[in-house]
Amino acid sequence: MQEKHLFAQVSYKEFLSIMEAPLNKRKYYITHGHLTDKYVYLYRGDRHTLKVKLEYFSDEGRYNPDFNKFDIIDCGQSITFGDDYEIGVDSILYEFDSVCKKEMDKNAVSGSWKDIKK
Repeated sequence: MQEKHLFAQVSYKEFLSIMEAPLNKRKYYITHGHLTDKYVYLYRGDRHTLKVKLEYFSDEGRYNPDFNKFDIIDCGQSITFGDDYEIGVDSILYEFDSVCKKEMDKNAVSGSWKDIKK
């Protein structure tokens, strides 16, 4: 029987690293999250919460997410649902956070997406 991972968080070292970033950049990192039967709640480094319906992840592509294996990886920059499903936090923020979307679009036009993460 597989263990359910309904709560996930970055390591303490990763958390400290996120908290050292400027406040306006912390929103691009997930520090912890939890699942319900319909939503994933992602708690960001700027202490704001993003609520995303699980069906969003099911429609992403050919891989089926395993919601029983929820994890946060890459220092809070990606989440996984099992071994075969990983999505970048920037992709989620682009869809569900209008401020982040504007910043990403602006940086894409200026030629440097990486400026956001500095």
